[in-house]
Amino acid sequence: FELEFDFRCAAGNSGLEFRARRMPDGQVMGLQADLDAEDRYTGGLYEQAGRGRGLIAPAGSRVRADDSGALST
Repeated sequence: FELEFDFRCAAGNSGLEFRARRMPDGQVMGLQADLDAEDRYTGGLYEQAGRGRGLIAPAGSRVRADDSGALST
């Protein structure tokens, strides 16, 4: 899918959670589009929890996942 939105980040970093859910312990599990004021991480894809992959795709890269969830560049 394609995600497009406007944002403002004056300092630090943030992200937009999507395909995510809150776990019973309050932690968010799912994907996050990274955003930051210095534009170093903006556009990256990060997995908040779950499989624990962390950074999936740095800003400017292209990554594909197959049906099993395996990633390739």
